Amino acid sequence: MKRLVAFVSAAALGLTVMLPATAFADPEDLVPAQTYVPAGEAQTLVANQYDAAPLIRDSFSAEILKPPEPPQFTGTPIAGILTTWGCSAPVNDGFGPRESGMHNGIDVMCGHGTTVVASAAGTVIESELGGSWGQYIKIDHGGGIATLYSHLIEGSQMVAVGQVVAAGEPIGLVGATGNASVSHLHFEVWVDGIRVDPIPWLP
Repeated sequence: MKRLVAFVSAAALGLTVMLPATAFADPEDLVPAQTYVPAGEAQTLVANQYDAAPLIRDSFSAEILKPPEPPQFTGTPIAGILTTWGCSAPVNDGFGPRESGMHNGIDVMCGHGTTVVASAAGTVIESELGGSWGQYIKIDHGGGIATLYSHLIEGSQMVAVGQVVAAGEPIGLVGATGNASVSHLHFEVWVDGIRVDPIPWLP
């Protein structure tokens, strides 16, 4: 009898030792066993209820920047302020963003030495040589409106600061000074200190 009791106790002890750990785990912690789903039937994937630990990169954001937009003049161009083009030729490069930045005017492809005229009556407020404009002239037309003519031939200016000019009056000659690869007139329109697209302002 003692041998039988000892055998039963040993068997029970062995059974306890051999049981898998899942037999003692909380049922809520168990992952359901996978079941076979016949081909052609819908399958379902159950994700862990806890979110994965965030990666370091998730704490940063990447943004593809658009070319910088120029300040916009919200008013309507005033008809009749500019009565003529600085010179007559096709526009090669318009107003707007470029790969390297912002083109704040239009490039009128007049030939080297072509006479540039004032687009409207006004007073010359700048006549200088230097920077990306090269030789340039700026004219104030009143009411916050101004025009700028650049890349002129060095020393070709025909007007001086403070001089009053009429629309169509010669002010200089087309050149390639400053940041210009070929001769042309870079023409800008300023409204209250902001450069705007000249095309809507021109006749």
